[in-house]
Amino acid sequence: VSAHLMVTNPSFWVQQLVDIKCEWICMHAEVLDGLAFRLIDQIHNANLKAGIVLNPETPIESIFPYIELLIQALLASDLLKEHLIKLLLFVIYVKKKGIVM
Repeated sequence: VSAHLMVTNPSFWVQQLVDIKCEWICMHAEVLDGLAFRLIDQIHNANLKAGIVLNPETPIESIFPYIELLIQALLASDLLKEHLIKLLLFVIYVKKKGIVM
């Protein structure tokens, strides 16, 4: 089971999903505000996989501090030309860091 959290209080929901052993837990970067490392650790400590979701207007750089802790990163987009630039920047960053996609 995987979950894509579209909530404003991810702390509550991450714990609920950890309790039921949800294999993948993806959170929106826009609501993490200082919680990213704690929530990712909480997910990993339960031997589950953490991912992140970015809305098109969110700077890709916002996830760089913890990107290496993630198994998956999703770009919520309609793939219009302007959003492809963000996707390209993400791929370049990941490749430079040696992260397998």
